[in-house]
Amino acid sequence: MVGLSPRLLRWLTKYAPKQGDDRKLKAKKEVDGILFFDEEELRSFNEWLRLPWPHCMPQQVLAVMENSLLAGDVSKQTHDTISKQLQDPQISRRRLDDPARLPNLGAIAGLILGSPEFQRR
Repeated sequence: MVGLSPRLLRWLTKYAPKQGDDRKLKAKKEVDGILFFDEEELRSFNEWLRLPWPHCMPQQVLAVMENSLLAGDVSKQTHDTISKQLQDPQISRRRLDDPARLPNLGAIAGLILGSPEFQRR
């Protein structure tokens, strides 16, 4: 529906992604470890994520997600490889003349989840 993975949705219920704003995604309920969301809350939160971020740069998002998903245990090679991929317009969601926009969180999470560090876990 909004293109975010279950793992990322769970992360967004625990952490406020925008610096200076404490909004987190609200789960409607949890049953046997499975989160359920109200459709309107999910759509509203997704739209809020698409609004401009304060000083949001893909590198900052990458650092937060590396710390969250890998507890900061990421090699320089993996970090540099993902950093290079952040220049891709599909990841950064920017064109040359675009103002700062929310990077593609799902793509960044996918790159981290595909990393050797995460695969060894």
